[in-house]
Amino acid sequence: MPKQSTQFGQITISNLPKTTAEQIRFLIEERRYTKTSMTIVAIDLLFREEYGRAVEEHNTVPDETLYAQVAKRITETTELQPYRGTILYDWPEGDEHLRWALNAPASEVIEWATAVEASEP
Repeated sequence: MPKQSTQFGQITISNLPKTTAEQIRFLIEERRYTKTSMTIVAIDLLFREEYGRAVEEHNTVPDETLYAQVAKRITETTELQPYRGTILYDWPEGDEHLRWALNAPASEVIEWATAVEASEP
C-alpha cells in the first residue's frame, strides 16, 4: 500500500482513514490541538476504556495500578501523608512493597517509614 500523507498545517500524519483525517483536521484547525495533546487525550481515553474492561473481566484491579491504590490510601489516611515520598519511592521490592504498603496497618507503615527516613544521610 503506498504511503498516503495528510497535512494539517505544520503536522503531517500518514495512512489515515478519511473520517479520522476529518476528525484530526477539526481538532487541529478548529480546536487548536497539537499532535501531542491529541495523542495524550486519545491514550487516556483508550486506557480508561481498556482498564475498565480488564477490571470487569478479572473482577480485580491489575497490578500496574498498585501505585495508584497506595497513593489513594496515603491521600485518604492523614497520618501516612508526611511519609508519601518514602512509601511511594521506587523500592527494589517493587509490587511486593506496594502490596505491603496497601495492606499493612498504618502504624506499621509509619514505623517503617520513620526508620527509613532516620537512616538517610
